[in-house]
Amino acid sequence: SELTSVAIEDSHIFKNEEEVRLHHINLKSLEVIVLKNIDIHSFYRVPELNFIKNMMKPVRRTSMINTKVFAIPCQSTIHFTNLEVLDISDNTIADRTLMEMMCYGKEDVLLNLRTLNISKNSLSSINSKLFTRLEKLENLDMSRNSFDSMPSTCSWPASLKFLNLSSTSLPEVTSCLPQSLQILDLSRNKLTVFNIELPLLKELYISGNKLGNLPDGHLYVSLAVLSIQDNNLAKFSSKNLHDYQSLRVLEAAGNPYVCSCDFVGFVTNDLMNHKTVVRHDLKSYICDSPDAV
Repeated sequence: SELTSVAIEDSHIFKNEEEVRLHHINLKSLEVIVLKNIDIHSFYRVPELNFIKNMMKPVRRTSMINTKVFAIPCQSTIHFTNLEVLDISDNTIADRTLMEMMCYGKEDVLLNLRTLNISKNSLSSINSKLFTRLEKLENLDMSRNSFDSMPSTCSWPASLKFLNLSSTSLPEVTSCLPQSLQILDLSRNKLTVFNIELPLLKELYISGNKLGNLPDGHLYVSLAVLSIQDNNLAKFSSKNLHDYQSLRVLEAAGNPYVCSCDFVGFVTNDLMNHKTVVRHDLKSYICDSPDAV
C-alpha cells in the first residue's frame, strides 16, 4: 500500500534499527514524518537518521520534536531534497551542530524549505549566513533559545517574512533584522528600545519587555498590529498613534500608566473616534500612579 505519513509519538523505541520495519511499504508517496516525545535508547544513532534516510527524498514535512536530537549531519541533510517544513524544536541542537546540519552554509541543501522551527534548543548565537541559500524560506522560528546579543548586520534570504525571536534574552536588537519581514515576534525579551526601520512589517509582537515608549510609528509605515503589553509605558497619545499610518489594532494593557487628565481623556474619549482599535477591556489599563486614582 501507499503511505503518505508516518507519526510516532510518546513511545519507547529505537533499541535497535531493526525495530523500524518500513521496508515493505511503498514509500514513494510518503510526504510527512512526525517523531514526537520519543524515549530514544540508542540516541547516538538518531542524528545520522540511518533508519529514515532512504525515505526522505519524497518527504515534504518532517517533525522531530522532543526527541533528544543533538545533531543532524550534512550527509543526512542532503537527502532532504523536497522538504518544505522542518520542525526540530525542543531538542539539544547547539550552534556547531546547526552549522553542520546546514552544511556550514556552503552546500545547496534544503533549497525547497519554506518553514524552519528550531525553537527551544541550545543555540547561543544568530548565524544568518547559514540560511542565505534558502531562497524559498518564509518562516523562521528561533524562539526560546538564549541569545546574549545580535550581530550588527546580517544576510538573510529575501523571501523571509516571519521571524520569531521571543523568549531569547535579547537585551537589544540591531539592523540584523531582515528588511523583508512582515511579522516579527520579540516578546518576552529584555528590550528597552525598539527603533529599527522595517517598512514591510505588518505585525509586531513586543510584549513582555522593558519599553518606556511606543516605537516611532514613522519607521513602520505598513504596521497594522502592535502588541506591546506588559512593558514600562507610562502614556501614549493621539499623536503617537497617528504616526502609524496603517495601524488598526493596538494591545497595550498591563503597563504602569500615569493617569493624567489628558491621558485618561484620550483613552476614554479620543479613542472612540480613532481608526485604531484598542484590544482588551479598558479596565485592563490600570493606573499605576498617582496613588489617588
